[in-house]
Amino acid sequence: MIVVSRDIVGEWFRAQASLGEDTDIHFGHVDAPGGPPVWTPVSHQRFDGVGGFVKLLRETGHTVDAMPELKDERTPRLFRVVHAWARYLFRRRPTYRWAPLPASTVEGAPPAMATHVFDEDATRAVAASAKSLGITVNTLLLDRLTRVIRRTILGRPRSVSWMIPINMRGGVKLADEMTNHSSFLEISVVEGEAATALQQRVRQAVADHQHWAFWYSFQAGRYFGMVGRRLFMKASIFGRSHWVGSFSNLGVWNPVAEGAHPYAWFFCPPPVPSQPFGVGCVTYQGRLSLTLQAHSSIAADASVAARWLREIVEEIQRGDR
Repeated sequence: MIVVSRDIVGEWFRAQASLGEDTDIHFGHVDAPGGPPVWTPVSHQRFDGVGGFVKLLRETGHTVDAMPELKDERTPRLFRVVHAWARYLFRRRPTYRWAPLPASTVEGAPPAMATHVFDEDATRAVAASAKSLGITVNTLLLDRLTRVIRRTILGRPRSVSWMIPINMRGGVKLADEMTNHSSFLEISVVEGEAATALQQRVRQAVADHQHWAFWYSFQAGRYFGMVGRRLFMKASIFGRSHWVGSFSNLGVWNPVAEGAHPYAWFFCPPPVPSQPFGVGCVTYQGRLSLTLQAHSSIAADASVAARWLREIVEEIQRGDR
């Protein structure tokens, strides 16, 4: 296990915030089906998705004794990390473009964010559909949401790439267990390809230690200083879009709660201009939720996000087709 003294990932998000971009992870909950979410922003400068969710769970009377960890926490050899980074660096990547949608004409309108909760039966049906295809629920969700997001991209490219955050706890340890123990994978979803091929691509990215390569690249930020990180982030988040956004799944949570507890929780990572979609999911007490947010550079009306999310839910519920 690697012990780290500074939350360098949080410092990258601090540089992003200095450019005027939102760095809040949006968490929300509802106490009954169909109710409006109560939102609680948690700064990505201080927490990652897992850390922020555990913080909120504990503050609302839930017992969470241990943080989830990497299934394989072994630190890879240096040559494996360098090889993984070289594979990424010298790979030709597509660029995505969007036609901006009209902003909402309602003063003070909410951002382009939408939510959906699958009840217990619907959540079990999603799991059964994934099992029938021989893939994980996460792969099923990634495949189906990409079908819809692809329609929003100019030219409707066959290959669409996502940033998939990875929880590095178990392989990495910071003094504060809540801070950013995170890296990511770059995963492409190809139109017309079997979902099992996507599943294999995810597994291969993990086997290639891609998440470790990106984690080490984040750590290089300690040598850039605030000015260097700010310049890099400016070029990155306002430059060409090589990913459509980030898709993050916090996993399954069934913590014991004192007294009444929410019906469902929501979670969404922050989008940026070069990655304009943030999609988050979490399964709480047997109910899967999805949250989608579009960056204001492409959409600023919540009804647009709601339409996209309805289409995503329809794709998910079509089962094994």
